[in-house]
Amino acid sequence: MREIEYLQALHSNCITLPDGSLVNQSVPVVLPVTTPDKERLAGASAISLVYGGKTVAILRAPEFYPHRKQE
Repeated sequence: MREIEYLQALHSNCITLPDGSLVNQSVPVVLPVTTPDKERLAGASAISLVYGGKTVAILRAPEFYPHRKQE
């Protein structure tokens, strides 16, 4: 989830798809990281998410932004 989508989900409980349609997204889907992880991963073109020793997802062009729990 990009930062603009995160903010839209926080404020409107929905996100706008590329075709302009709206989708209910009342719970933003984000992955918190520690400051050391952010510093280590900043600038990476892709990040693998690993669970149980297996890659379960690849984040392409990841973004790091403040976690605004309430705005």
